[in-house]
Amino acid sequence: MFSKTTTRLLGLLAALSLIDTVEGACKTDLNEFEMAVLEAHNQYRQQHEDTEPLCYGQSGDDVTFTAQDWTEEQAANKEMQHSSGGGFGENIAAMGTTGTVMAKLPAYVAATGLWYGEIKGCPAVMATLR
Repeated sequence: MFSKTTTRLLGLLAALSLIDTVEGACKTDLNEFEMAVLEAHNQYRQQHEDTEPLCYGQSGDDVTFTAQDWTEEQAANKEMQHSSGGGFGENIAAMGTTGTVMAKLPAYVAATGLWYGEIKGCPAVMATLR
């Protein structure tokens, strides 16, 4: 069973990982959690050649909202797996502790680093590092 924090974390990461890159379609009223994760995500993207920064999508018709729906379904079913369609890349991560619980904002940023750490298993992506 996922905790509320894990469910929120999965939701935020899924929403971030499936983001609209269409110019002019970016959400501008980000909350502090969205902004922190987006900045962390884009710092990793800057390490790669020909990789534009991302932003949160503006409308309910873009992939950001599709990702949130999928995340909520996964949490409700106590599952954690990639979707089977959409044609978009997905990054999912979960973390937990048996010790002191990390504050929400640093936990979100740390989770961004966790899934980015999987780059070591992707030679094609490693080849784009600057």
